[in-house]
Amino acid sequence: MSDVSVRELYQLVNAVLTRDLISGASIGGSDEDGQHNFTKSMDLVTAPILFVAGEVDAVHPAVLYRDGYEQVSSEIKDYKCFARYGHMDILHGLEVGQTVLPYVANWLERIGSEGKPQ
Repeated sequence: MSDVSVRELYQLVNAVLTRDLISGASIGGSDEDGQHNFTKSMDLVTAPILFVAGEVDAVHPAVLYRDGYEQVSSEIKDYKCFARYGHMDILHGLEVGQTVLPYVANWLERIGSEGKPQ
């Protein structure tokens, strides 16, 4: 893991242990007042949203679906899991230009032209 700060590692470990994704999770809890619990606020999301997952991501796709997709209040929402993709494959995989990016672009185009994906 290169270029990952201690704070980011702590945020990940904290999320694994508590099942809550907290912004700026602090070591020792000294700045808890300024933190935001993304997990417990998912129902506040109402904007169109596309959840993109990788089948072999360390964050299991079923967890993303349950704790993300199912929790948001968005009327326009979609979920796509790419087979054989890991966490970074979604962004930097060798085939991302032929798979993930066209899928996302198509979804955005449909949202812009029709207001709702098919």
